[in-house]
This record gives sequence, C-alpha cells and structure tokens, in this order.
Amino acid sequence: MAGIHSFRLPFFRDDPDSHRYVPSPRYQRIEEWWSFSNKNWASWWVSFFKDMADAGDLNLADPLMKECLRFSFAKVLQIGLDEAKNNWNIHYIRKSRFETVSGRPDSLYTIPEFHGGVDGLIVPVHSAALDYGM
Repeated sequence: MAGIHSFRLPFFRDDPDSHRYVPSPRYQRIEEWWSFSNKNWASWWVSFFKDMADAGDLNLADPLMKECLRFSFAKVLQIGLDEAKNNWNIHYIRKSRFETVSGRPDSLYTIPEFHGGVDGLIVPVHSAALDYGM
C-alpha cells in the first residue's frame, strides 16, 4: 500500500506523509474484538449452522433456504450482535505505548473532549481527489 500511496495516486505523490510505517494497535484491537465475539456467542452460532449443514439439513447453495434462515434467525442474531456490541463498548481500553487514548469506547466516541479530544480534525479535500478513479 505504501507504494501505491506514494507513486500511483497523484494526490498523494507530493505528500511525504502520505504513508507511515508504524505499529498498528488498531489491528490488535480488531483481533481482540473477533476473539471476544467468538468467546461470547459467535462460535456457538457457527457450530450450530455447520452442524446443520453436516447433517444434511441445511443447503447454503439453495437461495430459498438462505432466505428462510434469514427470516428465522435474523432477530435473534441481531439481538446477539447488539449485546456483544454493548458489552464491547463498555470495556476499558488501557493505556498503551502507542498513540492511543485510554477509556471506554462508548465514552471515547460520544464525549471525546472528556478524554482530551481536540477540534479541527476535519481536513478539506479537493474535489479532484474525490472524483479520482471514477
């Protein structure tokens, strides 16, 4: 990606800061989210549907069967996703050696000024950059 940013895209070509090699705490966080999700509820559902398919009761190649699954399980799956989201968003992110802010995700998002958030992070983008690739 660094090569693409630096050499291929004209609006990044003249910007020496268009790419930086830095550690990625975000990657670690998304991995932690998937681990949290699997431990709390997702692995049960994956096993449930896999067992149905292995027993021959579920054919995911059949569009009608997939629609029936959506109709039957959408609400209960959404409730599980919402519960997992709520549990995740109230966990505490500890201080780190990376440029991150500690706190609870809900609080960090809804009241960033409480955690040292700053104004002026919106950067204007030239219209030519918006139309690039279209």
